[in-house]
Amino acid sequence: MWYIITVKQSVGKSPHYSCIHSASKGVARFLKQKALKTTAVSVFMKTFRTIWNIITGTLVAIVIIVALALVGVRLLGWQVFSVISGSMEPTYHVGSIIYVKQVDYREIKIGDPITYTINDDTVVTHRVIDIVRGYYEDETVIDENGNEVKQTYMVEVPEGSADMINGEEVHYRFQVQGDANDHPDGTLERDEEGNIVTMSGLVWHKNVIGVPVFTIPYLGYVSDFIQNNVYLAVSGGAILILLVFIPDLLGMDDKKKTAPEAVPAGEATSAPPADDDVKTEPIVEEASADVDEEEKTEE
Repeated sequence: MWYIITVKQSVGKSPHYSCIHSASKGVARFLKQKALKTTAVSVFMKTFRTIWNIITGTLVAIVIIVALALVGVRLLGWQVFSVISGSMEPTYHVGSIIYVKQVDYREIKIGDPITYTINDDTVVTHRVIDIVRGYYEDETVIDENGNEVKQTYMVEVPEGSADMINGEEVHYRFQVQGDANDHPDGTLERDEEGNIVTMSGLVWHKNVIGVPVFTIPYLGYVSDFIQNNVYLAVSGGAILILLVFIPDLLGMDDKKKTAPEAVPAGEATSAPPADDDVKTEPIVEEASADVDEEEKTEE
């Protein structure tokens, strides 16, 4: 008897070969392992990106705060100075910065700290311990040799006097002293009646910058470093900006998911069957009845 192997085509059925089943299981295991590895990498990258954003965000916030503290306050009309000596300890510590606000010199009182210039390169902050108000007059006197000598002296006026007296401008002189110093700056001596005997080294009101408003410890060190290392500070800022955008440059951001296009109402949404839907199924069967009948006829 003959056996004929025929192939019958069926739609929507899978092949039953054992080798294909084994291959399918192997592929499934491979895909599962690959999915697990992909998930682990995705979790790691997400965690790394979160930590990275926190670090860089903190650094950027610190830079912005420092910039506002050193530069932004100038928009308010304040000036910023670093404390480099301990003459005003413990009020203003070395390494801190002070913010100085311009004020009317006539409003300065005894006990107020003031910031003033000594020369073009030196700015000092000390506390006012005495104030002299007055205008200058010239007087001709005879010295011990019998020569006429012209002298200029100050005529004191009480607090609240007009700015001009007898056509002369009223000047303010401030005697100051550092909180940590044992002696005042300059010399101011008065007699028993309170009249000025000797006056020198006092702060002229036109040299007063203003009055300190508040202070921030240690920020003076940062200010001095930036002023003395401008190029290094600029380079550090550029590196910080680069660090912020490293995730974008390395493609570490989440991929954008695109939504599927909407199908207009009334249109068919079913797709034609793919080629893989048409599969073959092997069938082993005996010879048909027609073949048997032919054999009987030959006999």
